[in-house]
Parts: sequence; C-alpha cells; structure tokens
Amino acid sequence: MMNFQYDALEASVKLEDITSSSHNTAILHRLKNNDPALSFLFIDELFDHYDDNDDLFEVREGDDLGWLGYFIGGNETLTSLSVYQLPEDREQAEMFFTGIQLNKSIGDFDISSGVLLGEGFSAMNLKKSNNTS
Repeated sequence: MMNFQYDALEASVKLEDITSSSHNTAILHRLKNNDPALSFLFIDELFDHYDDNDDLFEVREGDDLGWLGYFIGGNETLTSLSVYQLPEDREQAEMFFTGIQLNKSIGDFDISSGVLLGEGFSAMNLKKSNNTS
C-alpha cells in the first residue's frame, strides 16, 4: 500500500511548513534522509524529564502526523518506535498509522496504554505491547 498523495508531494514539501518547531523539522529531515544515528524515536509531548531530546518528536498543534508517519514508513534505519502521545484528531492518527505500517526496519514498537487509538489502529498488522505507562 502506498500513499500517492505523499509520494507526489515529497520532493516539494517544505518540512518547516508541516511541523510546529525547528526541532520537529530536524527529526523529519533525519527520518527522510535515513540518518543512521536515529535508530530510536519517541513521540510524546514535551516534558522537562527528557534530558536529551534528540530522539523525541514533540507533538504539538501544527504538526502534520500524516507526514511523520509517511517518513517513518519510508525510513530504513529506525529500529525502535515508542508512541506516548497522539492528538485526538482521528484523521491525523489514522494517517500516521497508515504511514508507519509501511516501515520494514522497526523491530520494537511500543505504544502507551493512554493513547486513544480508535479503529485506525485495530485495522493494522502491528502488535500492541502491554506497556501500561
């Protein structure tokens, strides 16, 4: 399954236009370019308890999670993904999950039990871990 809308726009999309911060723009750039130093990614809100947030995508208003999912789906170096926060917007969550299910390199997928998933997740072939954080 491919997302032709994203495929057609990938070359012309400006990453700063689809993210809420320069930090998230940098994360998308690293995903898009298969940065070998980015093998693990957290998706969460920004909290002070993160000492080093080079591997944290900070979910905020203005982030297009469809594009995040698309770049994760096409990435070949990411081996671990932890999702602790997604917006309640069902369309954003579904587009995110549609993209990530194309990924072939992630071996460790963790999702917090606090994330509201809806029908978009149940249709996927990913296994949900029993993380109760």
